[in-house]
Amino acid sequence: MLLYNIDTRGSKRDENVNWNEKFRNASERVFRESGSNNYIAIHSCNEFKIEMVAAIKGDEDGNLTTIEELFENFTKYIGVDLVIKDIKEITEREFSWSVYRAYKDLLTFADSGSVEAWFGIDRGNCCYSDAVTAELNRNKIEQLAKETLYDKSFMPELERIYSMKRPEGCRFQPVYYIIRSDDPFDGKKMVGSLINALYESGRIRSKRYSKVNVESDTNSVDIRNAMALQAGGSIVLNMDEGDEGGGSYAYVDSYLFNVRRIANAINRCSENTLVIAVVPTRGEELCDILKEACLKPFVEITPENAMGEVARRYLTYKATSAGAEADEKLFSFVREDRAMTRWEMREQFAAWHANYLIEKEFPLYKGMEIKKSIKLEEAAGRAQLELNDMIGLKKAKTIIGNAVDYYKVQKLYEAFGKQSKRASMHMVFTGNPGSAKTTVARLFAQILKDNGVIKNGELIEVGRADLVGKFVGSTAPKVKEAFEKAKGGVLFIDEAYSLVDDRTGLYGDEAINTIVQEMENNRDNTIVIFAGYPDKMETFLNRNPGLRSRIAFHVPFDDYSSDELMDIARLFARKGEDTFAEGCEEKLLEMFEGAIKEKDFGNGRFVRNVMEHAEMARASRLAKMEFSKIGERDLDTFLPEDFLSDSGKKDESKRKRIGF
Repeated sequence: MLLYNIDTRGSKRDENVNWNEKFRNASERVFRESGSNNYIAIHSCNEFKIEMVAAIKGDEDGNLTTIEELFENFTKYIGVDLVIKDIKEITEREFSWSVYRAYKDLLTFADSGSVEAWFGIDRGNCCYSDAVTAELNRNKIEQLAKETLYDKSFMPELERIYSMKRPEGCRFQPVYYIIRSDDPFDGKKMVGSLINALYESGRIRSKRYSKVNVESDTNSVDIRNAMALQAGGSIVLNMDEGDEGGGSYAYVDSYLFNVRRIANAINRCSENTLVIAVVPTRGEELCDILKEACLKPFVEITPENAMGEVARRYLTYKATSAGAEADEKLFSFVREDRAMTRWEMREQFAAWHANYLIEKEFPLYKGMEIKKSIKLEEAAGRAQLELNDMIGLKKAKTIIGNAVDYYKVQKLYEAFGKQSKRASMHMVFTGNPGSAKTTVARLFAQILKDNGVIKNGELIEVGRADLVGKFVGSTAPKVKEAFEKAKGGVLFIDEAYSLVDDRTGLYGDEAINTIVQEMENNRDNTIVIFAGYPDKMETFLNRNPGLRSRIAFHVPFDDYSSDELMDIARLFARKGEDTFAEGCEEKLLEMFEGAIKEKDFGNGRFVRNVMEHAEMARASRLAKMEFSKIGERDLDTFLPEDFLSDSGKKDESKRKRIGF
C-alpha cells in the first residue's frame, strides 16, 4: 500500500458551488470505481491551496495505480485545474489523521476507521509500525556505508542495484536481504540506504516500510497482513530476541521455531513486497533458517571488524554523529595488530562519550567520570586470527564466538560490581573426517586462555585407550588422571563414541559415568570437548542420562563445498609460497566436485593429500628436466599435470583420524 500527501495550487473557485459536497462525491466515486483499491480525499483547502491524501492498494494480481493517474482522475471529477507542488510519502498514522480531519470538515465520504478497515489496517491487533526513509542519493549512501564499515559487502550489491533497472512490466522482487547489525542506529541507516537505492532504481515503488519486531509469539498471520499492506514497498523484520541469554541461539527453540513459521508465511505472501531481515552479527543460525525456508535467495550485507586507521575512522564517525570531537583518548585502545568487533568499539565509545560529556559539556559534574575503561578484549593473539582465517566453518565460528562473548560479558558484570555467572562450557564437536574439529579445538583452547576463561591454553587429547582400563577398577583412575592433566585447560576426547560398548555395564560405561561425574566436579576449571561423527555421537550422548544435560554447546562442522576446498588448496599453496599455473584451478575444482560426492571423502585432509602428491609429482617432473634449464619460478609453480585424479583418495589401510 502506497500512502501520499499531495500539495497543490489552483485558481479561485466559484463561491456558488457546494465544494464540500463535490469533494465528497469525487472521493467516493474514485474509491468505488477502483474496486476499493484506491482512495483520495482533500483534508485541507483555502482560496488557492488544496492538500489531499491518497492511498493505493494493489489489486489481486499486485498491480498498482500510479499516483499521477489517481490525481488526474480525482481532479477530473471535481472539475478544478490543480498544479502539483509537492508529493511526499507519509506513514499510516499521518494518513489516518488527515482522513479524520477531512471527515470532520465534511470533505470526504468516510471516516478514518472505515478507511483503515477497507485497507486492512488493524490497529487493535497490530504487531508493526511504519516509517518513511529520509531521501539519500548514491554518494551519500556510499559515504554512510563506508562510515559504518558496511562498504565491502554493500558496494557490490549497490553496483548491481544501480546497473540493473527494473524490467518494464515486472513487479516481482528477485531477492530478499539480510542486514547483520548489533547497532540499532547503524542498522537503521543501512536499511534506509538500501531502500533508497532500490527506490531510485525502480525496484520498489515506495520509501515507506513496515517494521516488525519478531518475537517468540509473533503471529505469522500478522506478518502476512503487514506484507500485503506493503505491496510495492518493504517490510523490515528486526530479529534480535534470539541474541539474549548469552548469545547462543541453540537454546531459544521457541524463537527459532517461530522464525521458521514466519519464513513460511513470507513464501505465501505477495511477491511484490521486499523483505529485509535485520539479524545480529552472530545470528548465523537465524540466517541459515531464512535461507533454507524462503523461496528466494538472500543477499547478506555485513559490517567488517576493524583495526588501525579503519577503527579510528569508525570511532570518529560515532563521535561526529554524537556531536562530539574525537580525541586521542578515544583512540587509545585502537591497535594495529588486532581487529575489534563493532560491539566492542561501541562499548568503548560509550565509556569515552560518558566522560566526554562531563569534561566538555557539564564540567560541574567533574570528579564523577568513569575511572576504569571497560575492556572486553576480542580474543587477542594468534589463535583467534588463525581461526578467523580458516576456510568455511561458519556455524562453528559463530557458536565459539558466542561462547567467548558470554564470558566477555561476565567481565562487564564484574567491572560494574555485579555478580557474574559461571555456566557450563562443555561442548560436542560433530563432523565428518577432515572437517577441522581437532584443529579448531586446539585454537579454541588458546582463545579461551587469551580471554581469561581458563588458566592455560593447553589441550589434552585422549581416546578410548587413554580412558578405559584393562581390568576391573582401573578405568575410573585413568579418567580422573586425564581430568587432572587437563585441569585449567581443555580435555579433548576424540572419537568419543568409541567408549560405547556393544553391551551395557562394561568398562566403556564405567568410563562414561566417571566422565560425567568429573565434568561436574571440575566445571569451574576444566572444559571437556567431545568429538566424533554426527550419527555416532547421538548414540554416545544417549548412553548416560546426565551427559547431554551437562553439554552447553553443540558445534556442527559441515562438510566443505568444492569452492571451499579450492580456497583451502590456495591457502596451502600460499603458505608454501607456491603458485598455480593456468589450468590448475580448473582441474582442481573438477577433482573436488567429484570428491564431495563420495562418502567420507576426507574434507580438508583430502586437499592436503592432493597437494602433497602434487609436490611429489612436481619434484619427479623437475628431476627429469635438465637442471640448467630450471629456473626459480619452476620450483614454485604447479602445472595441471602435477595433479593426478586419484591423488587425494584415502588409503583404506590407514586408521581414520579426526582433523587436518
